[in-house]
Amino acid sequence: MPSRQKSRQRAVQILYLLDMRPSDEVNVEEAIRTYFRSLGADEDEPPLEEDLFAEQLVRGAVEHRTEVDRIISAHSQHWRMERMAVVDRNILCLATYEMLKLARPAPAVIDQA
Repeated sequence: MPSRQKSRQRAVQILYLLDMRPSDEVNVEEAIRTYFRSLGADEDEPPLEEDLFAEQLVRGAVEHRTEVDRIISAHSQHWRMERMAVVDRNILCLATYEMLKLARPAPAVIDQA
């Protein structure tokens, strides 16, 4: 089982994949499968093993995206969500989801983010 830090990194990469494709093209489950089958593995290595924590983070962040985006928007001064860098936006989304819905300690989540 990968470390939580590695799982968070994978989750951000999957969220990035979802952000870079139109919503009608790729769904969450397909993005997770694509990541673990091809994008997350080196060329000479077999596909990555499943990472349940990363998958939980991705599914939860996507499911609660409207609420999380509203919270981030309310606290980001002079930055609209669509103006934020995609990676930054996804890191904020993931961290906010983790603190809000998984009740993880803020210092730990912020440090990982």
